[in-house]
Amino acid sequence: MRVSLPVRWEGISCTLSGEIVDLSPSGCFILTDDKVEEGELIRVGITLPSGESLLVWGEVVYRVTEIGFGLRFTGSSDDDFKLFGWLVAARASQRS
Repeated sequence: MRVSLPVRWEGISCTLSGEIVDLSPSGCFILTDDKVEEGELIRVGITLPSGESLLVWGEVVYRVTEIGFGLRFTGSSDDDFKLFGWLVAARASQRS
C-alpha cells in the first residue's frame, strides 16, 4: 500500500533519512540515497503518524540508482511487529 512515513536508516557505510512510500507486512520501499548494497542488513527507525517510533531490521533486496531501495523485513521486537501489523491493518481498512 502507498504510504508516506519518515524513516532514518543505518547501514554499513552511513546513516541517512528517507521516506517509506510503499509498505507491506513483509517489506517496504524507501525513497532515499541508494548508498546500500543488495543483501546488506540495515536498521530502520520508522516514525508512525501517532508519533510513536519503531525499529525494524531488514535486508536490501534491490536498489534503484538515485531513487531508493526495496527492503525485506527480517527482524524486530515482538512489540514492534505488533505495532507495525496494526499500522498496516489500519491503512488497509482506510482504503476499503
